[in-house]
Amino acid sequence: MSDIKVSVLTPVYNHSIEYVEQCFESLRMQTLQDIEFILIDNGATLESKILINEYLKKDSRFKLISFTENQGYGKAMNTGLKIAQGEYVGFIESDDWAEPDMYEKLYELAVDNDVDVVVSQLFYYYGQTNENNYFNKFPKEFLNKKIDNVTEVRQYIEGVAAHWAKLYRNDMIKNTHIEYNPSKTACPDVGFLYKTFVNAKNMYITPIAYIHYRRDNVNSTINSGDLITEMNYQEHSYITEYLEEKKVNQDIWDIKIHQECQSYLYKYFNCCYKNKLSFIKKASKSFLNHIQKNRVTYKYFTKREKKYFKKIAYHPVKFYLWSLIKDEKVDLGYKLFTYCFGLYKKKYTPKGKKYYILGVQFFNKKNKNQPKKSILFSKERTLTHNIYKILGLKFKFKNNQAWMNEQRRFYYIQKSNIQAAAIHPKTFGGYRNKYYGQSIVLVGCGPSLKKYKPIKDAIHIGVNRAFMYNNIKLDYLFIQDYLKGENDMDLANAYNPESCIKFYGIIPEFRNIQMKKIIRKISNQDICEANARTYIIEDGYCRIFAQHLEFEPIGDFGGCIFSALQFALYTNPQKIYLVGCDCSSDGHFHKENSDVSVDLSPQKKMWLKIVGYLNTYYPHTQFISVNPVGLKGLFKDYYQGDN
Repeated sequence: MSDIKVSVLTPVYNHSIEYVEQCFESLRMQTLQDIEFILIDNGATLESKILINEYLKKDSRFKLISFTENQGYGKAMNTGLKIAQGEYVGFIESDDWAEPDMYEKLYELAVDNDVDVVVSQLFYYYGQTNENNYFNKFPKEFLNKKIDNVTEVRQYIEGVAAHWAKLYRNDMIKNTHIEYNPSKTACPDVGFLYKTFVNAKNMYITPIAYIHYRRDNVNSTINSGDLITEMNYQEHSYITEYLEEKKVNQDIWDIKIHQECQSYLYKYFNCCYKNKLSFIKKASKSFLNHIQKNRVTYKYFTKREKKYFKKIAYHPVKFYLWSLIKDEKVDLGYKLFTYCFGLYKKKYTPKGKKYYILGVQFFNKKNKNQPKKSILFSKERTLTHNIYKILGLKFKFKNNQAWMNEQRRFYYIQKSNIQAAAIHPKTFGGYRNKYYGQSIVLVGCGPSLKKYKPIKDAIHIGVNRAFMYNNIKLDYLFIQDYLKGENDMDLANAYNPESCIKFYGIIPEFRNIQMKKIIRKISNQDICEANARTYIIEDGYCRIFAQHLEFEPIGDFGGCIFSALQFALYTNPQKIYLVGCDCSSDGHFHKENSDVSVDLSPQKKMWLKIVGYLNTYYPHTQFISVNPVGLKGLFKDYYQGDN
């Protein structure tokens, strides 16, 4: 038996030399001595070849497999697997890097618990800013214990295909003939994960992150657009064939089909540009195949995913045209000329959406909280009725809120007050006057956030996706509406758990009933995963500006930034800087995320209402707008770069 405890396979191809050197150096610093690093030269650049030779001389633990031309990822890695002598096998991409004790710690966990797989967490790493964001997608009940039924942990293969954040028993790989998909047009890491998922008898998951997953490599395959979309499709077809051959049970198919649907939707909306129609037709065939073989139970599907799955399966062309009409990233003229032949169009304005048929404006849909208006048709909603006007005739129908009388409304208002009195002492206890005489920065998500240069020694309080701006390390994070982007809520839950305290808002029942199509509550699971403190938001009719947070509900005034403002004032600072509070129609600083392209200009009305209150009750606190847009002239304006 070999004395080597761990074999680490590292494919080297066309990554930047700085990335490759950082990866190699992290391997050379590994504290585990009985380890081999198998470097796989699979079309490496000349600079990388020179670097490989340097490390072969520096450290005898480095070994080399060299190909004269690129074999494709899967075929090259399979060659490495055949010669790996370690008791356990790991992988690392040459643009990522590992903590010095990664393989020593994971090997100890593998041996101590006698498992086939050990799972590490990871950091999202941004090299340009040297930013690391801790990421964990596994529920707490699976952490720090031996799991004998691997297939009950569906998060193992959902989300990031992190085959490199694990150690695998080499005997399991060889005895069950696990290998990568040898095709060049595939994403073989996904298939490898599925094979270990099906064949591993047990595993251990540690909450500690050991590997840094680079997210800003423009040459990464994940950023290859239509190519990665096609590769992903080929890999899922390969996985389906493998699972059919293995005759897996329904539990595996439930996970596989849900993950396939999520993956296709993400690739279609975010990666696929030129080949959308051909891709969605392929996805339709795959979905129909699952339906015809009675595999689809929609066990893990959300309502939206189930709706999209059926649309794609039965009406792929309609789904394609619908998605183009909805896609604001596609140039309007191109969209109309190529797909709709000028018969139909939709135009976005700061005030809402305008619809045209045959060049005639037919409908004007205002922002979410405003009624629709049209010459032909309009709708008005009250607490008790929906009122429709069709060609001047009025029709009145009771709605599902007819039961909301004054007594029940009073009950819900008092319920929020009682909940706040019970929860807030634990949430906000100890914060009164905590930052007396200091400076606080409130960080919104407006586009001007990109211009902000962090103010030294200030306390930074962010809201919603502000944590994604890597130039700032937030001390506090406020969220009160579920972040709907791909993995956004998971990223928020995992954001800097050691240094950032999170506050998650609880939307009152009455308001949730009114706005259930617009907002989505943060789940208890998210609160637990983030180790967040909860706070109660007051009912929409009261508009309380809370001064005593330890027992009053918070008045959010239609924006999370106002909840964070009340917390900031409770700590009694000398100055409050407002950053990214643009109140503009430009949306967010990361407006490439279409799900957050929201018109924030209505928030200015709230600031205008609040400013008098602030001057009256907090005259000792100075408010400063940094690089202001919508709030220009409302407070003291400060443009960074000015003296």
